[in-house]
Amino acid sequence: MNHFYGNIQGHNVIAGVTTNGGITNIYNDRQATHGTTSPSPHKPFSTVPFTPNPDFVDRPEIVAWLHDKLKLAGARAALVGLGGIGKSQLAIHYAHSILDVAPHPFVFWVHGGTKARFEEAYKGLANRLKLPGGDQPNVDVLKLVSEWLQDEGNGRWIMVLDNADGIETSAWLAEYLPRSRNGRILITSRNKEAACRLAGEHANIKEVSIMNEAQGVQLLRSKLQHEWQKEGAGDLVRALGCMPLVISQAAAFINRRHGMTGRSYLNEFRKGSKSKERLLNWEAEGFHRDQSASHAVVATWQISFEDIRVKQPSAADLLSVMSHFNPQGIPVWALRRYRQNVAHIRRKPNQSEDEDEDEDEDEDEDEDEDEYEDEEVVNKAFNEDMDVLQAYSLISTTADSKVCEMHPLVQFCTQLWQSSMGDEDRWKGAFVKLMAQKFPNWKYKNLAQCQELLPHVEPLFELDIGPAREELSMSWSRLAIKVASYLGIHGSRDTAEGLATKALAIRERMFGPDGEDDARIIWCVKVLALVLRSQRKHKEAEELYRRVLKSVEERLGPTSGDALFARFRVGELLWLQDKNNEAEEVLRQVLEGMETVLDPQDIHVLFCMSILGRVLADQGKLEEAERRCREALAGMKKARGEHDPETLICMSILANVLTEQRRYKEAVALSRLVLKRYETMLGGQHGSTLLAVNQLACGLAIQWNGRSKEAEALFRRALEGREKLLGALHLDTVDSVHGLAWVLHCQERYAEARPLYQRACDGYVRTRGPQHPSTIRCLESFAAMEEQEKPALSTPSEHHSRATGPRGRERTASFFTRLKSKLRGGHPRHGT
Repeated sequence: MNHFYGNIQGHNVIAGVTTNGGITNIYNDRQATHGTTSPSPHKPFSTVPFTPNPDFVDRPEIVAWLHDKLKLAGARAALVGLGGIGKSQLAIHYAHSILDVAPHPFVFWVHGGTKARFEEAYKGLANRLKLPGGDQPNVDVLKLVSEWLQDEGNGRWIMVLDNADGIETSAWLAEYLPRSRNGRILITSRNKEAACRLAGEHANIKEVSIMNEAQGVQLLRSKLQHEWQKEGAGDLVRALGCMPLVISQAAAFINRRHGMTGRSYLNEFRKGSKSKERLLNWEAEGFHRDQSASHAVVATWQISFEDIRVKQPSAADLLSVMSHFNPQGIPVWALRRYRQNVAHIRRKPNQSEDEDEDEDEDEDEDEDEDEYEDEEVVNKAFNEDMDVLQAYSLISTTADSKVCEMHPLVQFCTQLWQSSMGDEDRWKGAFVKLMAQKFPNWKYKNLAQCQELLPHVEPLFELDIGPAREELSMSWSRLAIKVASYLGIHGSRDTAEGLATKALAIRERMFGPDGEDDARIIWCVKVLALVLRSQRKHKEAEELYRRVLKSVEERLGPTSGDALFARFRVGELLWLQDKNNEAEEVLRQVLEGMETVLDPQDIHVLFCMSILGRVLADQGKLEEAERRCREALAGMKKARGEHDPETLICMSILANVLTEQRRYKEAVALSRLVLKRYETMLGGQHGSTLLAVNQLACGLAIQWNGRSKEAEALFRRALEGREKLLGALHLDTVDSVHGLAWVLHCQERYAEARPLYQRACDGYVRTRGPQHPSTIRCLESFAAMEEQEKPALSTPSEHHSRATGPRGRERTASFFTRLKSKLRGGHPRHGT
């Protein structure tokens, strides 16, 4: 056990008594800990991202309920109600009331709106707490922080889980919210069911209703900066429905508009009968309906939107673009280009814009920044617009100003405002264009930005792109291809395939299905081919790359770099289909051509050399294979460094060649190094990491003839990870099933191996066909195990217990009968 979690005998009792607004708080560590405890290695701190609100209006009944519910060790309480009703303000007030008590516990603020935001908060806690391994990508930070929270020796803590609104995420969140005697949790949510799942029972839930009139008037008075006019204040608060967010927004508008008073605001508000009706009828229609709630907000915000549009149009434009992001976690870096989008969409219809795409898969696609305004000018204007929106309380930013947020109702009402002016499609298109520009390409260095933007672009996946919307079609297809490139390597490959297929169809519709000489189409074809390759749909990928090859040869010539690289992909895909002779011929031609037109140390040359070495090893040409692979690896290390993904691929290929040479110790050592570096770079659950796990398991299994407990553990890890990432039917998952079955077979654990063998054989037949060498090898191993098991079964009882009984034998026989019937269609070709 490391020093962070060492226990010390004895008790630590700290009592404090204070009075806050008539509420007496008593904190006693004997309530929070028991038995053997250890002092926390950290002085308690707060991660509450907000200062105390000087305009807070006390709601004593709710505040008293919170203190009463959360005074007991391990308690949970939840505030539920409409967005903008004041839940978070109450939580902030409660958190600071705890911090005002000395000594105070840890006070953690965690966003619960999405998994991504929750994970971000826990990563921040791991860093602040300096938890061992917290900064390592292969460590499960959620589990790490959860275990720290569970350890009573770490001291008392209070967590505010804010905006935990999703029913679908509440169960997931609950896994990482430990029920510990030293911790208390306050939850805010718009969804009572989600809150109940997290708080435990309805008795722990408090519904936050609208303010009474006196509270609403007090809030309005505290927000107004100009001369206070008590007359008519009650009328205004009642007209605004006594809803805190609406009152605050109205006060912000009054403060911003010179000469406006509460009475003049009310008169202007009353000019719109529909807005008034929506607001006054809101309570009767029920607060669970987003439409009715949003109508109430629109009635107030319509005035603010219009005022911003008149006084500072660029700020209104920014608000319009932001309304199409996910409401939480909007990255500021992605917004700084919005002015260029605005300039485009404000052009007259007869003006055009050249497509600013650089669609080569190996190049950055956002190198067109120079054509835009000076960075200093852009930043100044952008900051001014952000200041305006924050002044109206329409958005908020984190303390470091890197991320901003909008209330979902603000976004929804902004879109309704756009629709009322006939502008919703225009701003949706502006958002799509912005994402198409700012979503990075698939390089590993861009992973953090891709992950940050993914929640914002996911709603666009199902966007209806009609043939009449040409510019939107172009932007959407560009975005889809970028996202597909990323997901094909780092996410859902099925989603990636769907996006790439749809993008290709759109561009073929726009430029003609025979537009093979159009780079805008060929880019889509290449990405779809790569996604299919990641899906191990090698035949389909080969056909697409032959299409790419034909196009680039016609446009650029057969000896061009693009043509040679396309031909390399064809050769690689031939090898992946076990067509080794054809693959060798193609790859030798490609390598010779590349060495003529490219630098010998170009990564394309080196990668081609490495793949050629793997093909040669499969054909038994081991000496040349090793030489090629070592030369490629040395060059890649020099060109890209020891830890680059391309370098790790070359290392993995060399490890395979060493295994073919039966130099198992060297192969396993190299595979371990590859796995360690992938875990550091990508984390333990990435597809490339799981591939390295499976490869190391294979090496160990072969080295020790299957009798390796480590190999078994690694196969189980690879299988579990691949089932979650790729699904139970993916070919990579089937490979791990087969490997685990073989290891259990070698350990004479036949009953455990049998269902795995059946699953693997079925999987190979389904994905690769009954004649494929992988299918044949799996079937032969399964049959060999059945034969090996027979002599070991000396009695009927042993036969029954070890071989799953007569019914199990019948199922096995039936399985072999089905599989062999599929093999009768031809003579299987045995491969390596």
